[in-house]
Amino acid sequence: MSKDDANQCCSAAKNTYGTGCFLVYNVGDKPVISRNGLLGTLAYDFRGVAGLEKATYALEGSIAVAGSAVKFLTNNFRWANGESAGITKLAESVEDNGGCYFVTAFSGLFAPYWIDDAKGTMFGMCFSLACSSFSFPLAFIMLQIAASGH
Repeated sequence: MSKDDANQCCSAAKNTYGTGCFLVYNVGDKPVISRNGLLGTLAYDFRGVAGLEKATYALEGSIAVAGSAVKFLTNNFRWANGESAGITKLAESVEDNGGCYFVTAFSGLFAPYWIDDAKGTMFGMCFSLACSSFSFPLAFIMLQIAASGH
């Protein structure tokens, strides 16, 4: 592996989605201690392999529940006929969140709060949500998927 290969494969940021959601952001050759609840970590160390002279560090932010929130919807409410693939289509049919937000803290909150006993909650509900042009189940689906972006 050349130095150029190492630099090309290890870009500025990487986001992974699965059960949870994790963002790793390259901060360079000096470790950074976050003041905002992120984790400092070693991104990669190709010293001696790729001609690099220093290790590279990163900051990591994480959400405990992302993809598993879709399983929550399909398993508990049987929406989209219990199929995860149908959830996205249903979520895309909703124009906006109606001012509501859902916190998918089913197993606590990760970065930046690190509250292991936090619980999932929905806030911003009002009468207009019940009277809006979209159904609550569809809005709830959209809110749960959008939660990873907040």
